[in-house]
Amino acid sequence: MSNNMEPYKTNIICNPRKQSYKEWFDSPIKSIKGDLNETHGDYIIYFYGQIKTILKANQMEIHNEKQFKRELATFIYRLSSED
Repeated sequence: MSNNMEPYKTNIICNPRKQSYKEWFDSPIKSIKGDLNETHGDYIIYFYGQIKTILKANQMEIHNEKQFKRELATFIYRLSSED
């Protein structure tokens, strides 16, 4: 594996997806106890907000927020389970 490639783009653990990104984004998060009231999209928005809060508290910033959000969502999508 090349060291200059981003790990999630070459992750051999990821299985091919059955759901499109849009279907997954809008679908409820499943837990051991069943579906939660939040969607994967809700979680990504929450997670992104938490990262921004941490960065701001440490006087850091994201230079390209659109790209960062897209990469964060893609990373979580590719590693999440459809089961």
